[in-house]
Amino acid sequence: MSISLLFILIIALIAAAIPYVARSFCWNRFIKHVNKKQYDLALQDTEGKLFTLLFGEVSCHWNQLKIYLECKDDKQICQKTNELLNAKLSQKQRYQLTNSIYFYFLDTENQEMAKKVKDQLDTCCKDEEKIYNDILYRVFIEKKADDIETCKELLAQSPNHSKEQGLLEYLLGLQYQYNKDKKNSLLYFEKAKNDLKGTPYHNKIKNQLASRKGE
Repeated sequence: MSISLLFILIIALIAAAIPYVARSFCWNRFIKHVNKKQYDLALQDTEGKLFTLLFGEVSCHWNQLKIYLECKDDKQICQKTNELLNAKLSQKQRYQLTNSIYFYFLDTENQEMAKKVKDQLDTCCKDEEKIYNDILYRVFIEKKADDIETCKELLAQSPNHSKEQGLLEYLLGLQYQYNKDKKNSLLYFEKAKNDLKGTPYHNKIKNQLASRKGE
């Protein structure tokens, strides 16, 4: 092999390695800032031209959204979600986004955003998921108690002491509460509290129980 050909080969290998090294450096720095809860610095990382070039605009918005969720910055969460919903996403990306963020807007009872996210989620999820998402919307947003029997049927099919079972129990507790049925609402809230330990709903249910028992 001639010296000139060897030189060209070495240069080509170095050139091929540069993007990988740069991606690794940028990503590790971003993760380091996130892990240390240095969210301002993490946002600066994602807003840099190099980060956008290496990971793409969608990835930048997605990681910014995750940071705003950690910071509970509702205004920025709504803005960033709208930007992502209007971006060119694959079906898989759209499902990951809408499925991840849907519960946030249900929990914050943001009807406009919950409806917008659900409509897009319905375009990329399975039919049985659509049924479940509709129930969640009616119970959390519309405060309706129309799905008690359906939730009981789903509950009978769900694994014992699973998070899925706990959420269905919570939905039943809420619906009985809407119907002013204190006995059944307390019954299902107690069950949900045990099955949803370690989730954000655990403390919420404890507060529900405390307020109901004090009535």
